[in-house]
Amino acid sequence: MGTWLMARYHHPVYGFTPFLQLDSVYADLALPEIASAPVYVYRDTTGYDGQFYAQLALRPTLRDPALNSAIDNLPLRARRMLLSWVAWLSAAGDTDRIPNHYAWANVICWFIFAGLLLRLLPPVSIHHVVAVVGLLFSAGVLTSIRYALTDLPALILITAAILAHQRGRLGWGLGAMTAAVLTRETSVLAATPFLTKTILRNRITRSVIIIAPLVVWLLYVRMVAGTERQSLGNFDWPFFSLVKNARELFVLVSSQPSNLLHWSALGAWIGLVTQAGWILLHRDRQNPWWQVGASYVLLLVFLGWPTFAGFPSATTRILLPLHLAFNVMIAQSRRGLAILLLGNLSIGAGLFMMSDYASDTDESVSYTHLT
Repeated sequence: MGTWLMARYHHPVYGFTPFLQLDSVYADLALPEIASAPVYVYRDTTGYDGQFYAQLALRPTLRDPALNSAIDNLPLRARRMLLSWVAWLSAAGDTDRIPNHYAWANVICWFIFAGLLLRLLPPVSIHHVVAVVGLLFSAGVLTSIRYALTDLPALILITAAILAHQRGRLGWGLGAMTAAVLTRETSVLAATPFLTKTILRNRITRSVIIIAPLVVWLLYVRMVAGTERQSLGNFDWPFFSLVKNARELFVLVSSQPSNLLHWSALGAWIGLVTQAGWILLHRDRQNPWWQVGASYVLLLVFLGWPTFAGFPSATTRILLPLHLAFNVMIAQSRRGLAILLLGNLSIGAGLFMMSDYASDTDESVSYTHLT
């Protein structure tokens, strides 16, 4: 089913570049290679972040002044460079191929993630099957694919890092975690398992290994691209935005009970709250998956309104490590099937993301290439 959902977006000329969500406004400001390469452009919808990360892959050193107009907030986008570097390397620097290589990245990652999950949770019980399916078709994972974002690649690296840690392969685990942080900086919250049950000197050494490459890169970004224009609006008082989002969703489903889009958004909210609540109620401080989940519960508490607003809520992808930790722990316990199902209700929103559902949001899927 996943193959079918993604294949529907493949164009015989433009490949998977519809996933980049390049809109007509930024197409006029884009790097010249975007105009010459076969890249799909949306006429009637607002674009999304994948269009910026793809252009970073065209200029991996960030030294082209044209990036300042092509990308809405260059210092912010450039923090998450690893996937763009991979696209540049895989295309051998060929600017005609780089955009499509970047667009392919999340598609390939979906299959890699499926393989990792099947190793972690082989289909030997209904709990394992629900956990694997719930993650693969979650709103967070499918949103990352649909908009060519960095969340799914970062989640794969976090998964690989924790698996390596559990198997005593410290070097591989630290390497994967370092790569995850370069893919998406919030991945640093998943590093907790590497910093527990060891002496202070080891904690300091491991922290430096995980963080130092990102710090060096951020210093470089500041030198060549300037200071980030990002406010603190993505954070707020504890629970404020979570509760505000709940009120908004209940009003929507009450006033428009036949609108499945609103119900799917409410399901995603219920899923997040279920995951967080279960992690808090089943404390297992020695379990690395619990440590990861608890770190992201703390993040959920302080997330601000911009991360909850719109459809789908960005929280579903920002908090994918929480979803992963919840699914792994409850599936391995083989208890609480009903709770496991509740925690995976974002599947509805995920399937909406990959459908041709026509909504009145800026992220609708109606597209026409400019001529």
